Amino acid sequence: MYGTPRTASSPIKLRAKATREIVTLQELSEAILHIAKHRGKATRRSMKAEDDNEKGLVNRAVSTLKSELNKYGFDTYGQYLRMREKKGLATRINPRGSGKDTHYAFYPTRGMLEGEFDIIWNKQQEAHQGEEPRILTDSLRDTLKNEIFFQRDFTPPPPGKCPFVDGELRLRKSSRLFQIRRILEDANHIRFYDNRGRQTPYTVSMRDRIVEVLMSGEDLTPAEAKRVVGLGRTDKVNFEDGPVPKRFKGYPIDRAFDEAGVGPTWRALTAGEQDKVLESLETTQSDEHLKTTLVRHFPDSAIESVIDIDLPRGYGNAGETATKRLIEALKSEVVPGRVAQDRAGLVHAMTVEAEPRARLPYYGEILTNYTVPPMWVSVYRRESDRPPSTDPVEERFGRIANPVVHVALNQIRKTVNEVIAKFGCPASIHVELSRSLRKSPEERDRIARMQAARKEENDVVTKKLRAISVTVSGSNIRRYRLWKEQDGICVYSGESISLSRLFGGDIDVDHVIPKSFVQHGVSLKAIDAMSNRVVCLRSANAAKGSGTPYEAFGTGEETGYDWAAIQRRASTLSDAKQKRFNADTRERFTEEDSFRGRDGTDNAYIARITRQYLACLYGNETPVIAVTGHLVDLLRRKWGVR
Repeated sequence: MYGTPRTASSPIKLRAKATREIVTLQELSEAILHIAKHRGKATRRSMKAEDDNEKGLVNRAVSTLKSELNKYGFDTYGQYLRMREKKGLATRINPRGSGKDTHYAFYPTRGMLEGEFDIIWNKQQEAHQGEEPRILTDSLRDTLKNEIFFQRDFTPPPPGKCPFVDGELRLRKSSRLFQIRRILEDANHIRFYDNRGRQTPYTVSMRDRIVEVLMSGEDLTPAEAKRVVGLGRTDKVNFEDGPVPKRFKGYPIDRAFDEAGVGPTWRALTAGEQDKVLESLETTQSDEHLKTTLVRHFPDSAIESVIDIDLPRGYGNAGETATKRLIEALKSEVVPGRVAQDRAGLVHAMTVEAEPRARLPYYGEILTNYTVPPMWVSVYRRESDRPPSTDPVEERFGRIANPVVHVALNQIRKTVNEVIAKFGCPASIHVELSRSLRKSPEERDRIARMQAARKEENDVVTKKLRAISVTVSGSNIRRYRLWKEQDGICVYSGESISLSRLFGGDIDVDHVIPKSFVQHGVSLKAIDAMSNRVVCLRSANAAKGSGTPYEAFGTGEETGYDWAAIQRRASTLSDAKQKRFNADTRERFTEEDSFRGRDGTDNAYIARITRQYLACLYGNETPVIAVTGHLVDLLRRKWGVR
């Protein structure tokens, strides 16, 4: 069975053959090896929320494959592949088409492959049972199946400790208590103004009407919130200003189960049963493990739909006791979350009230309510696996689960302690966390060189603007650079733009991907980047509207603009800018850009706990001032300093 030259037969043919007739042990080994090489993922749960499009493609392809198996009477996925092979059709699982037409022709589940393995093994074990020595034993079957289908999967980090109540863990964001608190905080932050800009009364009963709508699962725009409380169109809401108005998110849990077709079944569960289901959906990585929990509560026909439910991920910043107290304080008055925290008598357990330290210790010794024990035990590992080497100090005090934050705090400790060793403890510390935190020293050096070159370019542009009596400003410098990049041509209409016309009033700087994409997860910083801007005629910008270039000009509808010519002009732009003229721009960028929001979240988190960490040098937080890169970037933009 081992060390024998491979047969000349197709492994797909051998898989189909082994389910129906006797094959040699060599042929059997090749069939099983092919299954092992193409076993796929054990779960679709590993797809994050931003992978909704991919998950939808996979689910449709799985349904297609199940229908095909039933249609042709095939018992196994291998038999189906053999039919495709004989017809000259593709047998690999690759996406086909592009943009909205992207699809998979078929997609097997791990259960299909395990079922095929069992059918093949049972067939061949029976056929070869009289042979000596007996090779196809039950023990070998179990060993092979475990080796082929076992998958070490991501182990979800445990919840952090509640910063307000000792001994409690933070609530999941999918929990009902967290969602009630979130909705109350959102509603309490709303402020209404009349057409003269004067704040109008916002009572508890008005707030409760908004909360009632949100708890029903509906989202609300600021304009809809005005209607709910009976205000008119001329009244203003504090959240409707800005590039993209805030959207108040409704209670997502009941709605998600309604959309999965199991709403009544879900509502019939007790609170404890609902919590168990939510915990399983959020923390269980294997579909098979998850099914064992779900079948106790939902019909078999609905299990796949329930598995595909996307819930809010992660944990809040408070445990059950603190959250309940916050909810009571938020309900009683229309006050912001921080005020409610004070009214509820919640004192942050990390408030520094201790003797100053001479040097920074390991952060886990100070930030005790942020750390968790090093993770190792998991149902997704084997008993034979060995734990990784862990620093003894981390073993003792634990570590923050977010690896970016863990590395950042350790680097801060080394840097600050070196400063203290050389100069003594500083009178105060100002901390700015930049977005280059994740980058290597080489990458930061490269960025510094690029910035120096860009400054030289801007100095040249400044001189040219002054020569034609145009105000020197950041926006005018960017406008000139875009015009230069496009060789003085409107990318949409193809019309020439003279330098005098560029600043004459009928030329716009257009966001190729519109600002409305912020609602779909694309960061505002990415929207405002130079790689997302072009100069164009104001009339062309109006014709483009709030869509992508393809949506405005490339769908085949009569628009008066030549899409092929637009593509040719776009092909002369930077690679990053060219991508924004593709047909799949909307799908691509709403998925790819979501990491930027996570990067900003990491920095905000680091800024907050860095202040608490450094405060141990002083016994209080007053001498430590921390600001995030977001704020610094806004100030630089406002002041024209880059």
